[in-house]
Amino acid sequence: MRFRSDSTQVATSFLSIDYGTTLIVGDTAFIAAFYVVIPGSNDGSETVPNGLYAYRRSSNPLVSLTFEGISYPASPVAFDFGQLSAGSSDGVGEVVVWNPWFWIVRDVFMRGMGTVFDFDNSRDGFASLA
Repeated sequence: MRFRSDSTQVATSFLSIDYGTTLIVGDTAFIAAFYVVIPGSNDGSETVPNGLYAYRRSSNPLVSLTFEGISYPASPVAFDFGQLSAGSSDGVGEVVVWNPWFWIVRDVFMRGMGTVFDFDNSRDGFASLA
């Protein structure tokens, strides 16, 4: 898997696709590196719970995930978890720190995308919607 915001990318051996919740979660080091390239972002620890990051909404980060060489973009609206605080122009990103040894890609990525779960063959498929 490659997860991009500018040139930041990660490879992982264990990844779970989960339609049940809204965030993309991963390890501390990668998430910190991911947000470094988004202008005005910070760990948000003064305002939001640990593991969440704040970012300047006006930066409109272009986020995409790449599987098997095919890149799937997430819309800036899907990346935005909500307003940082009342009256703030900053948002909370939907890419968060949660687990040090595996990733969970959740519905923030799958919004606006066709998804197939092949349980018999233990695989998933994605397609951009026309």
